[in-house]
Amino acid sequence: MRQVILLLIATTACNAYDRDFGSAPFLCGPTEPRCPKDYTCTTDPTTGDEVCANGPLPSFACADDSALEPNETVGTASPTSVDQTKMVVLQDLAICPAGDKDTFAIALTTANQIALTVVYAPGGAMLSGAITGSDGVALATATPVTGMANTIHAQTSNLPAGQYYARVFGPDTGMPAVNNYTLTIAVP
Repeated sequence: MRQVILLLIATTACNAYDRDFGSAPFLCGPTEPRCPKDYTCTTDPTTGDEVCANGPLPSFACADDSALEPNETVGTASPTSVDQTKMVVLQDLAICPAGDKDTFAIALTTANQIALTVVYAPGGAMLSGAITGSDGVALATATPVTGMANTIHAQTSNLPAGQYYARVFGPDTGMPAVNNYTLTIAVP
């Protein structure tokens, strides 16, 4: 009787033939079949990774900033009027899909400082930002603001008149890789 009970416990505790890998997506294999039976290899919209899933993937509701896209590079940057208005607040922006980068042009007609503040949504990727010159090289890199969750800030010292850029981007790898944000660009 004791042997039968032990056998029942052993067979119910672990089943080497269990085909349920759970609901969390996992990376697809390199060769066919790329996923186990009942799982489909699909592209995760938030990371860009190919993952095996047995149902709908969790999704992140990206803001629609398509009117500003493409603005990935200094050559395709979205223009701003910050030099005339002294401050521009852009809301409902998104780093989406994974790998997206947003670039905003800042034309200084006189010597001035530039300040950039990014407030990103909780639950998405931690975003990064920088103020760059026309060559795309960072002049100031955004750092977390003490006491303000999900907020990063960068500021330059006095810059000569010229063309500059505010850039916002997400992580190169990992999950999540997308997020929504508000961008404030100011010149005193």
